[in-house]
Amino acid sequence: MEGKIRMAEQERDIKQNQFIMGESANTPLNIQEIRNLQIVPKKGIEARFSGKTKEIQIGLDPDFPVYQIQGSWLDGVLPRDVIIALFSFGAATVANLLSWLFSNASKSSSKS
Repeated sequence: MEGKIRMAEQERDIKQNQFIMGESANTPLNIQEIRNLQIVPKKGIEARFSGKTKEIQIGLDPDFPVYQIQGSWLDGVLPRDVIIALFSFGAATVANLLSWLFSNASKSSSKS
């Protein structure tokens, strides 16, 4: 097997003799639809499929995967760009709130 795999807006290359599997060695991929299957001269069989899983593991040995792609529950609800924007906004809000609290705390302690 050789090619690319995508999940949760992450992409990994699959090199020759590597495998892909689901969440564990005992969990196969949940392939729900084969979108394209064709023979490509001098390359082999090209397959495009889709399905649902929480995690994809890639490697040479099923007991020791090299790469993992894992989606979060937010990936199923919101696009990745929106998630990044929300976390950035939240971090900026917390930083501003903490600086405001510290400046007000120092003002009230200097008045005493």
